[in-house]
Formats: sequence, C-alpha cells, structure tokens
Amino acid sequence: MEKFKAKLHKQGGFTLVEMLIVVAIIAILIAVSIPMVNSALETAREAVDSANERNARSVASIVYMTASKKSGDSDTGIGTDGGKAYYSIGSGTGASADTTTGTLVKTPANVNGDGYGQGTKAGEVKEERKGLIIEVTVTPPTDTKAEPEITIKWVSKTSS
Repeated sequence: MEKFKAKLHKQGGFTLVEMLIVVAIIAILIAVSIPMVNSALETAREAVDSANERNARSVASIVYMTASKKSGDSDTGIGTDGGKAYYSIGSGTGASADTTTGTLVKTPANVNGDGYGQGTKAGEVKEERKGLIIEVTVTPPTDTKAEPEITIKWVSKTSS
C-alpha cells in the first residue's frame, strides 16, 4: 500500500497529451452542437413570425366584424368596406415593448419599432422577414353568407 501511495503522490497530475485530448473532445462537441442550436433558434424565430401572422389575421377579423365605419373613416384602416392595415405589436417604442397585445394601424409609420419580423420563412422560396412588418388586407365577401378574404403580407415599414 505504501508503494501505491508513493506512486500517486509522485505522479502529480495530467500529462500534456491527456489535457490536449480532453480539449480536443470538448472542441468537437461544441462544433457539433452549434448548428443544432442555430437551427433551433431559426425554428423559434419562424414560430414567432407565424404566431404574429395568426394574431394579425385574428385582429383583422374582429375589427372587420365589429366595424361601424368605412375604411377611410376608421382609425385602423379596416371598415365595413374592408381595407388595408398594418399590424403593430405592443404599445411602447420598438419591438421589445409589451407584446401581449396587437393592434391594427392605418399607416406603416404608426407601427412600433423598425419592424419585428425575425426569421426566414422556409419553403421553396426563402422569404427573409427580418425587420419587416405585417400588412393585412381585408376584402369583403361578395355573398352575404361568405366570410371576408384576409391576406397577410410582410412589407417594409416605409412602404404604404
């Protein structure tokens, strides 16, 4: 037992080769995990954009169904005759404001922040949405029993 204790006491620690192997293994694990993390982040950005589209569509439906004025007279740009509006998130300055509510505004200049699109829509043609806002167009139905057609489009804040 004394020889074993003496051997452990004399050896003192890791060799340089052992330390390099551990560092190399850690570097390989990090290199493998970075693409997975980036992919997960992009998926999350796409989910946020998709949720904002659904919210804009819902708000436009509610505004259209409860409208009592024509689109030119309404504060939102959507009235009894349909219309075009821009979806605004929150009530502060910028996209980092309170995002629990969304509203429709008449002009892109009234949208908070510089644009809140975050991701790139996947598909046949990739659509970059970063910094864009949602434009909602409501077309009234031609038949009294039909529902209005609501189209969503990502546009820059400077467009009108």
